[in-house]
Amino acid sequence: MKIVYQHDPYFVDFSKADDKTVIDSFFYFYDKQDIKPDIILWETHRFIPQECECNDFDVYKSLASQGRDMMSLVLAEARKRGIKSYWNHRICEVDNNGTAYFRKGIPNDIKLAHPDWVIKTWWEDGMWNLANSELRKFKLEYINKILSKYDFDGICIDFLRHTPCLPPGKQWELRSCVSEFMRDVRRLTTANMKCGVKIPGDEKSLRVDGFDIEAWTCEGSVDFIVAGSRSISTDVAYFKSVVKNKEIEIYPCHDTWHASDACHHREDEFYAGIFSNWAKDGADGICGFNYMSCPAEEFIKYFPCDKDFRPSRPFSDFVRQIKLSEDDSSSKIFAVERRGGYPYGEGAGCNNIFAQLPIELNANKKATVTLKASKQGNGILNIVLSGHKPNIKNADIRVWLNDIELTEISSDRCYIDRQIFYPEPQRASGASYCYTDTPSELLLISARVGNAPIVLGDNIITVKSTVDLNMERTELQVL
Repeated sequence: MKIVYQHDPYFVDFSKADDKTVIDSFFYFYDKQDIKPDIILWETHRFIPQECECNDFDVYKSLASQGRDMMSLVLAEARKRGIKSYWNHRICEVDNNGTAYFRKGIPNDIKLAHPDWVIKTWWEDGMWNLANSELRKFKLEYINKILSKYDFDGICIDFLRHTPCLPPGKQWELRSCVSEFMRDVRRLTTANMKCGVKIPGDEKSLRVDGFDIEAWTCEGSVDFIVAGSRSISTDVAYFKSVVKNKEIEIYPCHDTWHASDACHHREDEFYAGIFSNWAKDGADGICGFNYMSCPAEEFIKYFPCDKDFRPSRPFSDFVRQIKLSEDDSSSKIFAVERRGGYPYGEGAGCNNIFAQLPIELNANKKATVTLKASKQGNGILNIVLSGHKPNIKNADIRVWLNDIELTEISSDRCYIDRQIFYPEPQRASGASYCYTDTPSELLLISARVGNAPIVLGDNIITVKSTVDLNMERTELQVL
């Protein structure tokens, strides 16, 4: 299975470091840890001329003023190491002369001059509107310019960062506009160049956001699909059924920074369970996004950072978790998805709007969720509930796995989970703001799984309570 690394170099002005320092940090995983990704999806907004003055453009201008072509340098270094390099092009960047985090307040002149190119939405300058044919022409001219200038092995049109790119409420109606755009992008690539997309990870979300992946595959517009980003339940099986016997590869993606709601900083077994499910459903590779190219302590040596630096997980963690997912003898945790995940978008992509949790558990009525597992054996089913009364008893809650009632149940009535914001509104997921400072005491129900067999694939979990509760988490650890 291929290892794909979506590399987003952030927090640092690389124009202030010499070339060797940049290369040493970028390829630390290969040179120092003997970890070789098959493909790097390069986030290039600091290293190439942008279509307009946008995110991190000041860094590129500083590099260019020094006569430094950092993009060509890193492409050459990747090729030396036998790593393929794809350009990850964000179709709707937060495009002002600053960043999404440190906005300078300088408006986008192109958007001001062409208001019909823009969708008024969550981002104050608006998002690009691919329903406009003139905008599509503008985008294609820019893409052609970059592909002609730099020696990329492929291009990935990233529709997930950010949305929307079609008028909300009309996305599916206008889907042919994006399909035409993808046909035109395909025509710009050479015979040896791969063309792909990053899109939502399930069929319903694709329809909400207006991405007709079935048309794209039939028309030969894509060679690979990066599916999902901030989700633990990307529907790999759906994508495999769409591409059928075509040589189109599917790479489900995990973002360690803006992870799925309340799924940050979990143990390796948790991510091994996610990746194992994807592999068993036929993924050709797994994409890791927002992992650091070297450990935080090494990164700080290369680039001394201020006190506000917030390190992400190193790329070596991602690779270790993939290897653990491939070990059938290792313990794995399988979880039910929670809604929410990303504050910077409008639509379905990245927000897991069709996820099953949280769910109301009404008194004396059964609530059912489906949990996918790729490993069988003995295990423990953990269910986190909110809204419980202090005097609730174990007998007040009954649990079934695949229609077999579990009888070995224990409980913790004072369980704390700082990623569950109950009774506050759940905050959008993000590594620096995923914890509440005022956690409530929750109810943890743990049921030993012995006689009830775990099914490879979808497992049906049913819960019944004598009082009203909310089901916040449902996880199955298979030993």
